[in-house]
Amino acid sequence: MGQSSAVERVIAEMLTVMGQASDGAWAFDLDARTLQRCPRWYAALGLAPTDAAVPLDQALGQIHTDDRGEVEAALARADHAYGGLDYTYRVRAADGTWLWVRERGGPADLAALGDRRFLIGSIVAVDQNPADQSLRESEKRFRLLAKNLPGAIFRYLRYPDGTDGIEYMSPGCALIWELSASDLQADPTPIWALVHPDDMPDLVESVNASAEQLAPWCYVWRITTPSGKTKWLHGRGQPEARADGTVVWHSLILDITEQKTAEAEAQAALLAAEASNQAKTHFLASMSHEIRTPLNSIIGFAEIMASAYFGAHASPKYQEYSGLIAKSAKHLYGLLGDLLDVSRIEAGEVTLEEEAFDVAEAVGFCTTLLNEKVQARAIDLKVEGVDGVFLRADPTRFRQALLNPLANAIRHTPPGGQITIRLTIAQTLQIDVIDTGEGMSHEDIRKVAAPFAGGARSPYTSQHGAGIGLYITRNVLQAHGGSLRITSDPGRGTCVSLQYPLSRMTTRPAPVDSASSAHAGPGIA
Repeated sequence: MGQSSAVERVIAEMLTVMGQASDGAWAFDLDARTLQRCPRWYAALGLAPTDAAVPLDQALGQIHTDDRGEVEAALARADHAYGGLDYTYRVRAADGTWLWVRERGGPADLAALGDRRFLIGSIVAVDQNPADQSLRESEKRFRLLAKNLPGAIFRYLRYPDGTDGIEYMSPGCALIWELSASDLQADPTPIWALVHPDDMPDLVESVNASAEQLAPWCYVWRITTPSGKTKWLHGRGQPEARADGTVVWHSLILDITEQKTAEAEAQAALLAAEASNQAKTHFLASMSHEIRTPLNSIIGFAEIMASAYFGAHASPKYQEYSGLIAKSAKHLYGLLGDLLDVSRIEAGEVTLEEEAFDVAEAVGFCTTLLNEKVQARAIDLKVEGVDGVFLRADPTRFRQALLNPLANAIRHTPPGGQITIRLTIAQTLQIDVIDTGEGMSHEDIRKVAAPFAGGARSPYTSQHGAGIGLYITRNVLQAHGGSLRITSDPGRGTCVSLQYPLSRMTTRPAPVDSASSAHAGPGIA
């Protein structure tokens, strides 16, 4: 715009007059994006006086880089509302020093300007008194902190007419949106334009709800950056309403892409592990069934041979070996049953066939079943407190849950030792299996109730078993609403406690036909 222009002459005259009352005056052409200052101001900076308008970018080049973004934001707000502005910044003088100044102004409403939109105001040098210096130091620390914090700190505006603006944006925005703070403060639309289409409706709704209720805003969404990268962002902000109806959020945006990627990888790994576990469970169930069928034949024929059903053997050794075959096959059959139980547990297929039964009879069944092993090791086995107690539960599972720790206790109690089965009633109905064996460390206790703990160093589970007995016992108890508790110390024995809810206690069941009351075996059918 040349000096011959009538509009520019009017502006120049106004600036000359206004400059006499302050350190200088200025006029900003909002449409042409040019800035015009009075000659008095240029002289104050030690620069050659001129009344010519210069491009805004050139004028901003004289402003301290730490202050430039705030000046641009103030101009953008004034442009949007065509209203006043008031801000403080540093400008470089000809000698290289920085001068603190304050600019105030507003719309120039003159007929001579026609349809042209101008902001016009004054410039005053600001004295650096102690209060100002403290404020500037505080501002400097904030800017330094904002520059080094992860993510972006910003003040987001929602004007009464529904349009948006950004009052302040920290430099961290470049790492998130790949756009500079000055670009976003001048035009906030890219923040919305980069949002993933699937996330846009809910993001808009979250901001609108926060504005309407002045409630804290929090949302997670995706963006696609100008370089084509997909990022996950997590935003939080606290809104407040200004007197003119504008809502401003003091907000923080974090890039959580790495966290989301890690979560997705962990979920994929979990699904893969679950699929592998299901395949293992299916394999165990199939193999158990497949092996048990011929094993039944082996057991049957071995028992026939051991009993010399078809006549005496030529050598007594044949009868002895047949008995060992039958014994070993039965042991293997029991292990396969345990494996089948594990597969059912992991498949969530454990079912209970509940009825009221006498605890003393169920415990007696277990001790009778293992009596041969107890006698062989000269162990003193005692049973306490079980008389007159009745439980509503699955009796087969009850016996199985008790047999596992009892068999372990027999196996690990030295000859001549003692085992006590003790029932107590307090917060729960608790059955303790207490032995005087070698005991376990606290680390081993954490392992023994896990499946296949037989590979652990614990002497309690490292011999004669697959290490799944206590795992089955724990799951049987949990199916009844109970729990398993183990206490032990090396060299001082072990106590395995089977705890049932008191709600499972009941009265003596009604008599039933003796033919239907025969005890089932300890395994799970």
